[in-house]
Amino acid sequence: MANPAFRRDWLKKKHKFEVRVDKALEYVAQSTRRATLKELSKGKRKAKRTLNNSVRERSTLHILRKETALEAATAKEIRNLKEKVKHQETESASLKEIILTKERQEME
Repeated sequence: MANPAFRRDWLKKKHKFEVRVDKALEYVAQSTRRATLKELSKGKRKAKRTLNNSVRERSTLHILRKETALEAATAKEIRNLKEKVKHQETESASLKEIILTKERQEME
């Protein structure tokens, strides 16, 4: 299209596939908007899944900590009770010894 007059006429002429700039920009804006919303909703769903997993993990850890603390407290109580039983057994043995010695002394 070296001839400027021919070029000007060609540009003014209506073509079969003529595209209006405002329509093209509107289409691009809509496509971009749709793609952006799609990506955002995808990200939102992923964030929700991650958050739900995170919350689930935290609650599980919290429950495990409680159970561990309860087991530790129970184990401590069991140790204390065993010590009390041992102490009572030794006390009982010493009392039996005292009673036996007194009975022997009375028999003599």
